[in-house]
Amino acid sequence: MANVSSSNGLEKYPKLRFEGFSEPWERIKLSDFVSRVTRKNSDNQTDIPLTISSKDGLINQNEFFSKQVASKDMSGYYLLQRGEFAYNKSYSVGFDFGSIKRLEKYDQGALSTLYICFALNRFDSDFIKHYFDSLKWYREIYMISAEGARNHGLLNVPTEDFFATLHTLPMDTAEQRKIAEEKKRQAEIKKQKELAEKKRLLEEAKKRDAELALKRKQEEEEKKRLEEEKLKAEAEKKRVEEEKKRKAEQEKKRIEEEKRKAEEKKRLEEEQKKKALEKAKQEELRKQVKLAKAHNDDWSYKQMGEAIDITPHAFYNWLHGYYKLSGKKEGELRSLINDLLEE
Repeated sequence: MANVSSSNGLEKYPKLRFEGFSEPWERIKLSDFVSRVTRKNSDNQTDIPLTISSKDGLINQNEFFSKQVASKDMSGYYLLQRGEFAYNKSYSVGFDFGSIKRLEKYDQGALSTLYICFALNRFDSDFIKHYFDSLKWYREIYMISAEGARNHGLLNVPTEDFFATLHTLPMDTAEQRKIAEEKKRQAEIKKQKELAEKKRLLEEAKKRDAELALKRKQEEEEKKRLEEEKLKAEAEKKRVEEEKKRKAEQEKKRIEEEKRKAEEKKRLEEEQKKKALEKAKQEELRKQVKLAKAHNDDWSYKQMGEAIDITPHAFYNWLHGYYKLSGKKEGELRSLINDLLEE
């Protein structure tokens, strides 16, 4: 019978045990340590349709098949919670009597009623997970499944008989945890070895590909060598012409940049000159305002501001260089000052 573990799973005193544990293992019914889960996804509490992959466990069906396979309305499906188990009676390569997997990737998910679902009442969950991964329970499934009785690839496994299957297990949860930890450690070692082997094979493949690519490249280079020799002179001529063109373009850009800088310099100088002239005119006007006030004691700065319709505050600010008069106001002020100086 294919895929039944070499260990028959019946030993009450396993040959290999951790130090400190000597109590016999007991043969008990599945129903003595699990309860069947039949709760329905009646209110569509979850929109994750689950399926069992013998390799990856309980996974999102949409991701596994890259499309929606389950019905959009999954209210009639079982609602499975994280940590609960499901039995897939379907055959797959290497798993003649199906798979039992624990929900680990999601908090909950919806599962077809073709699956048998259950939750642990006792025992260490990690140990039970590794136990079902070991396939030692296949003997019991073989005993209750009708030979050749399959419906659309599903084994004919009555639910009542499934929960009546017998399993030889340690009763001490400390021993269960110890076994689970060791299984986890071995699985990690195996995973690391597989990764290392995969890396080695990949590196070898890369090396072969690189050698093949190098050989092909050398053949192509040899094939092109005569043609390249023939075209070498023409290519050199073209290169010289392009270099000459490039230098001409660089020279043109340099001249244009110098011209732009000169124009910018001229513009800045003219702007500075204009500002200096404007500043000088303003200073001259301020001097004339002060001279006019000194020449006419009857006029105050306040009156001068009011005469050109600006506030005394603005006029004082202008007088101290903190305010700029509009061209119109400046003209009015010049006219006023001329009149005052002529009096």
